[in-house]
Amino acid sequence: MATAFQRGRDGCVHAHFEAKEISLLVVLAEQLSEIVGPERKPTAAADDFESIIAGLAVEVTRPTGDPVYDRLFPRVHAEDADIADEFDRAALESLRSGRAARTAAFLQQVRMSDGEVVLSAEDAHKWLTVLTDVRLMIGTSIGIREDDPRRGEGSADLNAHEALYLSVYDWLSWLDRKSTRLNS
Repeated sequence: MATAFQRGRDGCVHAHFEAKEISLLVVLAEQLSEIVGPERKPTAAADDFESIIAGLAVEVTRPTGDPVYDRLFPRVHAEDADIADEFDRAALESLRSGRAARTAAFLQQVRMSDGEVVLSAEDAHKWLTVLTDVRLMIGTSIGIREDDPRRGEGSADLNAHEALYLSVYDWLSWLDRKSTRLNS
């Protein structure tokens, strides 16, 4: 079983994962990458103003009917479509691209890992955000809430599929709590 994230004497964050846990993290991060999409590399602009204007001209489309995408990128000002659309044009692509870059970096580090993970403070923060995103992805997919009656003592009524996803969700929650303590 994974060991909690711990800050080492070298100032880095250390953790250990079993091979099955590494495989699970890879699969989950790949699923997240499919939802988020690829990182968009910025285009060269003559100056900052030109870069801002070019970004506003980008056509932004949201996938319809994807509750995980909607949870990761909530619609701002949902009651006012014009304001929400303006925000999406101004910021959504940057937010999505940043999330894609963090997920890609996470995937690369996990794939290269032999189970021992050593992270700089910056990489530990990226891991925290990706683990949170993966946890949100699973929680949204199975409709879990903090006070979900399917968890804890009432879990005997779960089918095998629900039990598996809830156990992965709880494991990710544990990792999230351990890594959050290091970043606070």
